[in-house]
Amino acid sequence: MFYSIGQKNGITENNAFYQYSIAKNMFRLINLAIAITFSYLSSKSVNNALNGKTDLDAWMTPVILVVIFAPLAYYLFKLAKK
Repeated sequence: MFYSIGQKNGITENNAFYQYSIAKNMFRLINLAIAITFSYLSSKSVNNALNGKTDLDAWMTPVILVVIFAPLAYYLFKLAKK
């Protein structure tokens, strides 16, 4: 997947460790972002149910998209740069 982004020769022995460490960090950060997002949504849903509300905040959708896709864009740019 990552060999075609900015790499003409793909993953070689020289850059394999770097590519692996960047990909590993990217997946860890995305996993953390998704876990925090689901935790917030769960707590917000419980709070809304207890207070009789039926809607979530309007700003949540853009923030969730940024929180999930910003690390992805950052690390893919970082992979393409080297």
